[in-house]
Amino acid sequence: ANEITDPYLTSKIEFNGYESLNFQPAKDFSNPEEYNEMLQTIAKNYTAESEIISTKAFNEGLENVGKKPYIIEINANAKDLLTKAGPNYIFKVGEVIGSQMEMYEEKKRILPIEIENPHSYKRTITLNLPEGYTIKNPEIFNMNYELKHEGKVVADFISTYEVKGNQVIVKNTENYDFVELPSQLYPQYQKVINAAADFNKLSIILEKI
Repeated sequence: ANEITDPYLTSKIEFNGYESLNFQPAKDFSNPEEYNEMLQTIAKNYTAESEIISTKAFNEGLENVGKKPYIIEINANAKDLLTKAGPNYIFKVGEVIGSQMEMYEEKKRILPIEIENPHSYKRTITLNLPEGYTIKNPEIFNMNYELKHEGKVVADFISTYEVKGNQVIVKNTENYDFVELPSQLYPQYQKVINAAADFNKLSIILEKI
């Protein structure tokens, strides 16, 4: 198979803290069909339209709650994320972080900003470029949004990339380290939240060398 037109997607997602609490107990309290359905639903969120080949979970069950992160590994065919554009290809790379919430606020916010629990996301996306191709626009991966309160960073979305041979490694962190913030910080908070949604829409251009 031609590597470029038959891209393979491997995704490893790690849920920590309260996030893992949403999934780990399900192993003990649901039948295998229901549990498998839950896995498929999670996998679909991270593979967009791709055809899922396999899904495997680690650190399942109540015994791992609060001790180990809940990990899901997904293998999929990413053909549906790829479009031909003349001699080049466009790859919808942002889709692999899953669909993201977007916030629009027309009116002035009066209530303080509250979240149920502080949480964070850590993502690594490794792109193995096919021979004879390069990424024309890797700079789109550089993103940096910070929200400071009383001299401390309480929320951020940071994305960077590095090129190693035929690999482009994208590192991406998203942190929410507060429970409540004053309403006047809402515009900056919105920027951090929307950064993930912007990343989700990113496409790279694969250019023939």
